[in-house]
Amino acid sequence: MVSGNKLVEAQVAFRSVLQSLLLVVLSSDDEAKLWRETVTAAREYLLGVSIELERRRVAEAEPDNIRRNLELAAYFTQCELQPPHMQIALRSAIGVFAK
Repeated sequence: MVSGNKLVEAQVAFRSVLQSLLLVVLSSDDEAKLWRETVTAAREYLLGVSIELERRRVAEAEPDNIRRNLELAAYFTQCELQPPHMQIALRSAIGVFAK
């Protein structure tokens, strides 16, 4: 979803995953560690997708608000994403800053 540029669907999916994880019963330290990693990854992706959606909304609705667009592009690069997705975030930010 994220790499297919279906950000709205990704946002819904990550939010659903986080809500579902609240109800998980853990029975070992290994499960707890995996749970924490999954929560962290879902949280970071939800945050990143939300930031990028807001940046796109600002770019379309308020084209003169360049400062906010640049801020959101920079914030997106600070999310802890997997390397291929981080590259997309960095390329996007470079593109925004180059304009």
